[in-house]
Order: sequence, then structure tokens, then C-alpha cells
Amino acid sequence: MRLRIGTRVELTEDVERYPHGIARRGATGTVTRIAESEGELEGVTLDNAPDWLDEWNGELQWYGHNDDGGTMTAQVRLVNMGGTHDNTEKH
Repeated sequence: MRLRIGTRVELTEDVERYPHGIARRGATGTVTRIAESEGELEGVTLDNAPDWLDEWNGELQWYGHNDDGGTMTAQVRLVNMGGTHDNTEKH
């Protein structure tokens, strides 16, 4: 799947950012960053971002091009323009 900035996506699994919190599967947002090389950040700004993401302006971030399966493209899917979900929680 090739994502572009502005693409609407949904989390396909819970994404934990210890010790801050967990973004729950089903949360929706917009792709705001694409990693062009290893070590660069990629991100999705969530529609209903939890308070713990305030420090990052509501953007859930991943390091691009890693081999551990925890990349943005492994944890999101494309969605139709529609309603939003509030599927996030704090630790």
C-alpha cells in the first residue's frame, strides 16, 4: 500500500506508545508525514486525538523503514471519507 500525505486511514490494531498511552484499533486520521528513508518519522494526525498526543499536536508517529513490523503501513488501512471514531485511551 502506498500512502500519501492527506490520505485518510484507520488503525488496524492498537498502537501503544509507552508510557504515554494507546491509540485503539479503529481510530481514524489523516497521513501527515511519509518517511523517505530509514530513521525518518512518519505520522497520522488522529481525528479525535487523546490528551497524551497533545505534545505532538495529535500526531501518532512511527519510525519509517524498520524491520520490526511496527511501521505505519503495517498498522493502518485506507478508509472512505465518513464518520470518525474515538478509540483511544490513556494508560
